[in-house]
Amino acid sequence: MNRKLTGRSHAQIRLRRCRQPLPDTRLLYLKRPDRVVEPLELEIAGGVPEICSNHGRAAFTLRPFRTQFFDTRKHPRSARSFLAGRNLNTIPPVSTVLVGAWPVCARCEHSARWWRRMGVALLWAMAAIFAAFVVVIAAGWAGAKVPIAVAMVLVFAFFPGSLPIGMVVALWCLGKCGAPAKFQCVDDGLLLNVTAHPDFCAALRASPGRDGAYTTEAN
Repeated sequence: MNRKLTGRSHAQIRLRRCRQPLPDTRLLYLKRPDRVVEPLELEIAGGVPEICSNHGRAAFTLRPFRTQFFDTRKHPRSARSFLAGRNLNTIPPVSTVLVGAWPVCARCEHSARWWRRMGVALLWAMAAIFAAFVVVIAAGWAGAKVPIAVAMVLVFAFFPGSLPIGMVVALWCLGKCGAPAKFQCVDDGLLLNVTAHPDFCAALRASPGRDGAYTTEAN
């Protein structure tokens, strides 16, 4: 059965404050003049059906995750860090950290592994290029003759090949395997807004005993 549908829906999942403080949350509590909301450490309260929110398929596994939301001009708890802060020339501060486990299908899990391997492979390749670059520089300082062609290839491989292009691509690949769903923002009342497959919203709607709220507004 083809699960690729053009319509997407908006789902809301109820959250709660973490029962224990989360580690490594220093960025959350940095004093910033452009911060307008209380920093929050949140977790999934329940109510997530065992359906992949990306593809509407039965869940293959629950993927642990930790993601951040940012105090932007558009929303004080937005998943999009590239949006401008309240001062247009500033990076938005972290306003919320969310942790939990999210249902993903086999396709999502395999895709995440592939992107992770690609990102790690790029990082190792950049490390090898940097090591070779250092060796060539050291050899030149020691008086050894390094072929011009080799030196030029390493120079371009290091800059702009590794920095900044390679680093941006590697971080993009690793980011693709991060959040297990299309999180949008966290609203007042501790509701997580998710762009989800209609089958995920239908499963959420058909589970009256769950804590999760839902909407089914198609994009």
